[in-house]
Amino acid sequence: MNVEVKYTYEDLLSSPNDGHQYEVFEGELIMTRAPNRAHQKAHVNLIRILADYVVKRQLSEIYSAPFDVYFDDETVVQPDILFIAEKRLHIIDNQKGICARREIFRLKGSLFPLLHRIEIQR
Repeated sequence: MNVEVKYTYEDLLSSPNDGHQYEVFEGELIMTRAPNRAHQKAHVNLIRILADYVVKRQLSEIYSAPFDVYFDDETVVQPDILFIAEKRLHIIDNQKGICARREIFRLKGSLFPLLHRIEIQR
């Protein structure tokens, strides 16, 4: 007899502080190890380029993981890089992160999202 366990945001809050990144995606607890060097280099370079562009044009703010994006109790993710438009800054909660709707595009048969397009609620 299979018993399906659905994880929630509350479970995520009680995850260990062990250096891994935890997310809840459609009720499944996802743990990832630290990114490798190539990923980190690309991440830093992209943050520098985006931040320079955003700051010069006074567009808004850029955040880097870990930073929770809360879709519902069973889906809370931490995108590597997150841009929040100036007119949407008010939706950032210092405790919970961001509440958002999502559209997820997946590779056929893939368990994880290929691309997140986030539309902020409110």
